[in-house]
Amino acid sequence: AARPIDRGPEPGGLGSVCTRSLASAFRLARDELGIESVRAHAILHDVLGVYREGHDGAPVYDFDKVDLVIDRLLATGLRPVVELSFMPKALAADPEPSVFDYIGLISPPRDLDRWTDLVEALVRHLVARHGLDEVIRWGFEVWNEANIKVFWAGRQSDYFDLYEVGHELAQMVETHGGVDKARPHVLSRLKALLKTARAEAERHLLA
Repeated sequence: AARPIDRGPEPGGLGSVCTRSLASAFRLARDELGIESVRAHAILHDVLGVYREGHDGAPVYDFDKVDLVIDRLLATGLRPVVELSFMPKALAADPEPSVFDYIGLISPPRDLDRWTDLVEALVRHLVARHGLDEVIRWGFEVWNEANIKVFWAGRQSDYFDLYEVGHELAQMVETHGGVDKARPHVLSRLKALLKTARAEAERHLLA
């Protein structure tokens, strides 16, 4: 009988990070189907330990396990689509709502600025580790299917806030070579576009 794949107890088999069987499947998908990327699901999940707060309340970031996941994925010849979810417990406005057996927290952040700082720190780290030429070839996704209530406990406007942050940071990296070099007119145009999209979506919801 075939041996079951060791998925591990956490999302995507993170207990074993990227098992030999999963890595083989990724390579097969690349070679036989021409697949070039795969979603790096739940990259902010607490099992990866990316965010906590010290005794003084200051944010503490740790991307060591993220590096392990991304490195092993890149070793298969695929690139990640970095999914900016779920919410770290220390940052959740409500740590109770969750999805899946591995408890992906679906709450908005209690502090949008701290979530912004976390995502910015992650982007900076990825660019510093892998280089801008590599990272701009990756995809970035803000949350996991936030249009479905089981995956998002906040208001739609709360999600738009996260999307605006994530989109701005990705735009800064892709267009200007780093998160420090965005031109003001680029951000103003992007914010205007997102404001229009937000108003249009809310108008349809209330119709």
